[in-house]
Amino acid sequence: MSGRSFLMKGRIMSKETEKIETAVDAMLHNEGMELVDLKVGRHNNKTSLMFFVERLEGHITLDDCEALSDKISAIIDMENLVPGAYVLEISSPGVDRLLKKPEHFRKFAGSKVRVFLKTPVDGFAFMIGVMSYDESGTLTVNDGKRQISFKLDNLKEARLEPELAI
Repeated sequence: MSGRSFLMKGRIMSKETEKIETAVDAMLHNEGMELVDLKVGRHNNKTSLMFFVERLEGHITLDDCEALSDKISAIIDMENLVPGAYVLEISSPGVDRLLKKPEHFRKFAGSKVRVFLKTPVDGFAFMIGVMSYDESGTLTVNDGKRQISFKLDNLKEARLEPELAI
């Protein structure tokens, strides 16, 4: 199931999503993991929570996902973060993982990315290329023919672009 299908249309606002992220984030860091993304939506009239998690060192396993599911549901229930019944899923961010935080851009500098901009730069609102990031918050993408630079606040979405070896 695509993470995009979990985008919320108003049931749980971003403020509530932030509360969930904040409550779970500390536990994940204690486990040596990071919350990459959280998608909140609806599934069969229940709130759907899809957590994309990775290990700070190495890859997340199925056993990790199972253990995290129990811990995250306990946090959600104890802090009453979701009204009513909910569906909880834990997943790795995948090979085309989302890049959201400045530390993501630092970590994956030199990688091939796919970016969508809010406002076009030099006529481009979409580009695939190798990314660099500087500490002023400027991301530069070079596709081999041109490069565009923009501030992170103009970024609609950035994902790693998987390169398959043949």
